[in-house]
Amino acid sequence: MFGSRSALLVAGAVSALSLGGLATFLRLLPDSASTLPSAATFALVVVAVATGVVVGSRGVPDETSYW
Repeated sequence: MFGSRSALLVAGAVSALSLGGLATFLRLLPDSASTLPSAATFALVVVAVATGVVVGSRGVPDETSYW
């Protein structure tokens, strides 16, 4: 559907927007009254993603199947 140049362009744009949003969030966080809730939410998301990766990778073969 997309060529490799288009996919690379889209990935670059998404990465730039994501990093900009993260940088803005981290810059504003120390002066905010919501530092503790934000840190707790971040930790909860990290734990949820890690749990999903561990549970989702059970029983999956290590080698790639070609059929």
